Amino acid sequence: MRLTVLMEVDDPELAAALAERLHAILDVEVEIIKTSLTNVEEALDSSRQQFNAVTLLDILQPSSEYTLLLTDRDLYVPGFNFVFGYAPGRKAVVSTRRLDPVQYGGKRDRKLYIARIVKEVVHEFGHMLGLSHCRTVGCVMNFSNTVYDVDRKQDVFCAKCMVKLSASMNR
Repeated sequence: MRLTVLMEVDDPELAAALAERLHAILDVEVEIIKTSLTNVEEALDSSRQQFNAVTLLDILQPSSEYTLLLTDRDLYVPGFNFVFGYAPGRKAVVSTRRLDPVQYGGKRDRKLYIARIVKEVVHEFGHMLGLSHCRTVGCVMNFSNTVYDVDRKQDVFCAKCMVKLSASMNR
């Protein structure tokens, strides 16, 4: 299995961390490609100053079976004030914007910032593989309504989610 991560964020350290953790957690091959999307204006809601994640994914042309866009654009989906990520199928998007401690008045903390992004990428990849939200505290598939919810979970799947994941991957 292969995941292509299209990175609008120029961050080699983050790219390496993503590739390493995804491979360690799911034994998945990760290809990181630096990208810059065009025609994104149609996804921008100027009154909100946010990008509609649904529309952004409609613009995205997948380059492999599983494709995830990592962007610094602030995202929302209809019905939500914002989202950290969105994965309706085999393509997904994760935003780094609200995962930076500086956004909340904190100090720059690269380790925390990268850990948050890794968790959200693993979470959205879980959705891409067919998992839904999990109620197990600490599971990466636990729903995150705030950045503090992201901090409370791990970057791995709980035992229940691993069983579901194994069953879906062995079909």
